[in-house]
Amino acid sequence: HIYTGRLRATGVIERGPEDLVPMGSHHTLEVKLNTPLRIQKEHWSRWTLKRLRMAVRASKNLKAIILVMEDDVAELGLIRQYGVEYRGPITGHIPGKRIQQRDRGKLRREFYESIVESLQKHGDLETIIIAGPGFYKSDFYDYLMERYPEIAKKAVLENTGTGGRAGISEVLRKGTVERVSSEKRIASEIRNVNEFLEKLARDPDSVVYGKVEVMDAINMGAVEKLLVLDRVVSREDIEGYLDMVESMGGSVVLISSEHEGGKQLESLGGLAGILRFKIQ
Repeated sequence: HIYTGRLRATGVIERGPEDLVPMGSHHTLEVKLNTPLRIQKEHWSRWTLKRLRMAVRASKNLKAIILVMEDDVAELGLIRQYGVEYRGPITGHIPGKRIQQRDRGKLRREFYESIVESLQKHGDLETIIIAGPGFYKSDFYDYLMERYPEIAKKAVLENTGTGGRAGISEVLRKGTVERVSSEKRIASEIRNVNEFLEKLARDPDSVVYGKVEVMDAINMGAVEKLLVLDRVVSREDIEGYLDMVESMGGSVVLISSEHEGGKQLESLGGLAGILRFKIQ
């Protein structure tokens, strides 16, 4: 499920303790993240295996950074599939308001630059959650907007009741990382659908949609980007075409049916292609 991060698998029970599960009955399993799962199939398409290998590699990468700020102390949590790696604390040593405002401003900028330096070590990261109980998180975000907009566009703000590692744990309990990641994935999918619709309106010959038209275009090597609805991707007659698109240098974008972009793609037959050259 796109919002809960859970997989629902429905099938017929073939083996098991008969006092607990009646043989031949239908049952649904809800598989959560990190649930051990064994899947057996007679045939695995090359496209499916490639996606599984990509998912395994991605699970080892950094998912997000949680930056918790309280007063002049910042703590970073690097969120990976297997847990949290803590970095910090980064301390600003900013004195009280009795010190001249000019000096406090200079020390605050130095504090913020120390945090930026830590964030820049993970430049390929897409999600930064800036959290904390007070003023500093929003002030630091404004600082990023002014001086480091490329970092600011990856960041979201979150309130917590405390700072430090306890604040990082609070952000994790709220499910903020999963929510933000899901929202970004949905936004990316909708952008791809909108790109197709804009081309369809402006230059209909630069796109194709519908099963027959898309497959013909793939056979000609004309599809540069293929949009596939999740409900049709597992069809045996589709999987081979996904392999073909990628083998010819094209890209395949999987679109969820659970948001507006997916519903628009579904109304077009669940398959749509952006062409690298026009066809008759």
